[in-house]
Amino acid sequence: MTGSKPETVGDLVGITISGGIAHFPGRAGERVRHFADLDPTLVAELLTAAEASDFFTRPVPNGTAPVRPDARTYSIRLVHADHSRVLTVPEPFEAPELAQLIRTARRCLSGRARHHASHLLGAPDVIASVRRPVSPGGEA
Repeated sequence: MTGSKPETVGDLVGITISGGIAHFPGRAGERVRHFADLDPTLVAELLTAAEASDFFTRPVPNGTAPVRPDARTYSIRLVHADHSRVLTVPEPFEAPELAQLIRTARRCLSGRARHHASHLLGAPDVIASVRRPVSPGGEA
């Protein structure tokens, strides 16, 4: 259908990390998480970091970062409230606000960021302690 508006995908955060010492090109695909799947507090923190870094209006980084073999490049994708952008940011970051945005986006995509993850397990949190000998033949 010509002229139709593309289907919206909803509010989300995505990140692609490339470069660095342990970079494996085949495993460097974008990870994406919809806001509905995240804790609302973490979403609010992400949006605050995006606003502080002027994510949707920030000019593209100037590319004058020094070249380092272990430097990574982060491509952050945010879709929220009729705004959508992918911003690619190389290390070292030109502003501390960008570093905070990237840390928060990475937390959104980690396994710990799932909304209400504890109820999915069906059991309370368990804390285990393992006592091991300090040396061979030593007592625990």
